[in-house]
Amino acid sequence: MDNGSHMKARRPVLIGLLLVFLVVGLVIVFAIRDVRSYTMQFPIHVANTSIQALVLELRSYCNGHPDSPYPSSLDQVRIKDPRWKIDPWGTPFRYQLLTNGCVLSSAGPDRQFGTADDIVRRLTWDEIQGLNEQNGNTNGVLKSPP
Repeated sequence: MDNGSHMKARRPVLIGLLLVFLVVGLVIVFAIRDVRSYTMQFPIHVANTSIQALVLELRSYCNGHPDSPYPSSLDQVRIKDPRWKIDPWGTPFRYQLLTNGCVLSSAGPDRQFGTADDIVRRLTWDEIQGLNEQNGNTNGVLKSPP
């Protein structure tokens, strides 16, 4: 076999190897992108879950204190897990008492309140006390009790 025909015989193998490396490279690039996206979204999910846990603790507090049902700070609320008081970025959650409810918020990844990355949940007292779920509202849209 001369040198020219030997190279022609190897050409399909080289093209096949190139395609394999290309496919493997693309898989790695997409996997890295998905992992980065997941690692960025996971703390946000944890913050939302912690806020929901705080809502349940507030509900328990409100139901146990009929004379003055609304705490002025989270320090008045018995939190089962102290980690729920701190967001995934190490900043304590902010609790603001309003006349018709409260606001629970996380400062977000930048650890500064009042910026675009904050995670904010505004709640009415009816929502905290579970009155909306009792009325059949499970889609997150607030309804007044009958």
